[in-house]
Amino acid sequence: MSDNNAIRCKNMMYTQQIDHLPPDIKTASDLAAHIENVLAPKEYAVILHDQDISEDGTPAEAHLHAMLCFKNARYLSAVAKALGDKEQYVQKWDGEANNGHAYLIHATRKAQKAGKHPYDPCAVVANFNFPERMKAIVTEIEQAKAGHNACNVDALLDLLYIGGTTKAEIEKQLSGSQYAKYRRQIEDVDAKRLIKEAEKWRAEMKAKNAQIRVIWIYGPSGTGKTSLAKEYAQKKGEPYFVSGSSRDIFQGYNGEHTLI
Repeated sequence: MSDNNAIRCKNMMYTQQIDHLPPDIKTASDLAAHIENVLAPKEYAVILHDQDISEDGTPAEAHLHAMLCFKNARYLSAVAKALGDKEQYVQKWDGEANNGHAYLIHATRKAQKAGKHPYDPCAVVANFNFPERMKAIVTEIEQAKAGHNACNVDALLDLLYIGGTTKAEIEKQLSGSQYAKYRRQIEDVDAKRLIKEAEKWRAEMKAKNAQIRVIWIYGPSGTGKTSLAKEYAQKKGEPYFVSGSSRDIFQGYNGEHTLI
């Protein structure tokens, strides 16, 4: 008898490679429909991971993840049987349900630190509004006015990584000692977020076959080159960034697509 026969829990994660799924399940939507019809959990969310990279740097095999949340505890072995799969592919989820949902898109700090590929919340098939759930976490954090402990900071960093909050908003909520302790982590997570957004933007531009426009303005010092550049940038109606003259000319850059 395997250990799963004796384990009962409310929250669990099902993981299986595409090539090893039960015969009648081929896609995330297929799995979601099967879960709905056979298990009917209180909440479920399913996603296809097809952009992961293995530890050796090669593309990982495509696989499905399903976060299952039941009103009452279920045996892992019984859930696996209902899914038509082996017991070892259904594991108890020890954390909060929302943390499990966040893992589906690799929005947790643990997944981010491991360099896992971030997924779009809209790619998740669920019986609730998954993107709105991710946004709701932001509101819950903002309403927590007291007791800013390490756990709350971890949640804020998770939100920063998925774009649910900003670096400036996090810094406003921290005490001086907390800022000193977590400043480097905040910077690292925000930098990773910018890289992720830049990759997404570049992919969109390539798909549209869009070209980057470069305007070269030259002339003697004091003739208004920067002012003219700002006028051009303002006409676009989007945020723009003016580089400084310090050693790090991109200090303060926050992903703006127009650069001066």
